Amino acid sequence: MTYKDQFVVEVMVDGKILRVRDGAVYLPFGCEYSILLKNLNSKKASVKVSIDGEDVLDGYSLVVKPLITHELKGFLKGTTARNRFRFI
Repeated sequence: MTYKDQFVVEVMVDGKILRVRDGAVYLPFGCEYSILLKNLNSKKASVKVSIDGEDVLDGYSLVVKPLITHELKGFLKGTTARNRFRFI
């Protein structure tokens, strides 16, 4: 779990949250994963996500409403996840 200013980011594989060890998350090779975003604040949060320097949100920011959890399952094109996240 990564936590800052009442915002939590977690990586999930097969519905299970992976632990952070020494500042890193270790993924099994070939697995599909998702990114869980939790806004624990009473204010909206604007989020930008990139993986290996590639923008996940198609150039947009994601607004996570207060006390809401959002799961990203892949690279977005518009409002649809086109390519699922896979560790290779």
